[in-house]
Amino acid sequence: MQLPSVDVHAAFWRDHDRSGVLVSAGGGGLVVLYALATWGQSGREWLLVLGLLVLLAVPPLLLLLPEDTGVRARWRGPFYYSLEVVGIGVVTTLVWLDGGLGSPLTILYLLLLVHGIAVYPTRVAVVMTALVLVGYLGLALAGGVDVGRAGAAAGAILLTAGVSVLAARSHITLQQHQARVQDLLRVQARTDGLTGALNRQGMAEALVARLAATDATSPTSVLAVDLDGFKALNDDAGHLVGDRVLQQVVATLQGASRAGDLVGRPGGDELLLLLPEAGAAVAEQVAVRIHDQLRQDGAPVTVSIGIATATGREDAEAILGRADRALYAAKRAGGGRTCGGLVAA
Repeated sequence: MQLPSVDVHAAFWRDHDRSGVLVSAGGGGLVVLYALATWGQSGREWLLVLGLLVLLAVPPLLLLLPEDTGVRARWRGPFYYSLEVVGIGVVTTLVWLDGGLGSPLTILYLLLLVHGIAVYPTRVAVVMTALVLVGYLGLALAGGVDVGRAGAAAGAILLTAGVSVLAARSHITLQQHQARVQDLLRVQARTDGLTGALNRQGMAEALVARLAATDATSPTSVLAVDLDGFKALNDDAGHLVGDRVLQQVVATLQGASRAGDLVGRPGGDELLLLLPEAGAAVAEQVAVRIHDQLRQDGAPVTVSIGIATATGREDAEAILGRADRALYAAKRAGGGRTCGGLVAA
């Protein structure tokens, strides 16, 4: 079964939204407070307007974005990158309105830069750093700031950006490693170590999820499979041979099934085959392919198969019970055959 993996990209954009709200609300709030605290100086009204615009517009915009839009839409990257470019332009305008590079609002450059480096790919962080430097040096030239002082400040910005990039990339690498470990643990918790089929827990979860979507237009079939004479084979040939036979039969079930069908091994020589969107006729065709393939491969065992099909709401225990009863009927009839196929509405 292909288990859903931890969506690192989705988590990335959700975290970006949260950090973007914090940066825009914090930065806008600081500008508003600064404008009010220095109200007697010139240009305060424009600082107040821009601060309120950032504070009142950007956080709601990020919070109100539908998750599917913010997380999965193709334009998510360009949208957020454009927002950062606008942010750099706003900071440059604020610093210019406040008299140039002597303004304490220049610290907002670092706020945007560190945020961008922390959440964006390296190439985007490099572009952001270049834009910040362009804005900073442009203000320096416009304000007649000493070239040496401006160059030293620009160097400090580059150093900060470089250190931040290294730290952010290390953090991202760690997150990706943790996500891979989580995926591996989730797969192991739901997978039979011997055969690679779903274990009892994995099959139970898959069956419950599938039955919730079952109706007359989308039936679900279950094949309960048991190896005939498996105990005697284990006793005579040994457990290593028995393990190889189990692996062979599971491989046969996987080969005879369709894409999207799921093979499980709840325990011992009990096997299950879950067929989504398959009626009784399709299930019987799959069962025939299983018997034929085992004969062609010269397998040392035959299998008995019980089929149960649901075309309406039915719980897992009920459909498994019907499949088991059909399996026992096949065993009583001598094995190596299929019974069942009756449909429960």
